[in-house]
Amino acid sequence: MNQDILNQLRDKYKRAAEKYGEKIFSLKELEGRITHLMTTRGNFQTFIAAEMEFFEKAMSIVKTKEEELKRKTEAGARIDAILEKNLEKIKKYRDSFFDPAASIEVRKMVGAVSDWYTMAFPLIKYLFRGGDAWPEIMVIEGEIERLYIPGGRPITAFLKNYVDDLKKMGAGEKGNIERRLLQTCANTLYKMESVIKREMDKMTAFQRARAVTMTPAFDPEVREKWGKLKEFEALTEALSGISAVIDDFRLRDLAALGFKAADNAK
Repeated sequence: MNQDILNQLRDKYKRAAEKYGEKIFSLKELEGRITHLMTTRGNFQTFIAAEMEFFEKAMSIVKTKEEELKRKTEAGARIDAILEKNLEKIKKYRDSFFDPAASIEVRKMVGAVSDWYTMAFPLIKYLFRGGDAWPEIMVIEGEIERLYIPGGRPITAFLKNYVDDLKKMGAGEKGNIERRLLQTCANTLYKMESVIKREMDKMTAFQRARAVTMTPAFDPEVREKWGKLKEFEALTEALSGISAVIDDFRLRDLAALGFKAADNAK
């Protein structure tokens, strides 16, 4: 009878070891304890009760770890799916590749902002120079220029500081550094978007229908792009471009959080 119970215990350990490993469910250690029981002629019932209690506790531990690993795996899969979906959205933008330490998302965002700035900001300057919004636009331009890297241009001081911080910090801090950069960019682009919308609402019917006629002082490619459109049509396209960057890089919520933090600090 006792031998049957011991064999059942051995079988339970064997199955558990096959599934969870012998680090916890060691058959060798179990046999050592059985040998000690036989040698010392200990109480068999007490031994079996203690062994079953130990086995159940060990099973509880490994199952908890198994469930935790499953949750992490599932969460990781969801995160990967989100990142994959986001990368799908942003793959159309140029990779500025200003430093390999920077994430692909940041490099693409810098490329997107730089390309939008190159083509759209001359139009904004052309239409709003000298107007009520001009001082505000100049401030925003200074903020955008911190991200401006056209092909072949050196990295800006703002982005160099970001890269230096990345290289100094451990893996755990890199995510925070990137989020701060993205939030700073989000605030700038969101302000630019808001100014364009506001100024478009104020345009007269004459301004809306007037053709864009840039002087030869502007870049020929820029003149070619906007010269075919009416002023309102051109601004609509410029606005669509910056709104797409904000949405594709998930910056709208970051911008809202940034403004909320600023309000709370007043």
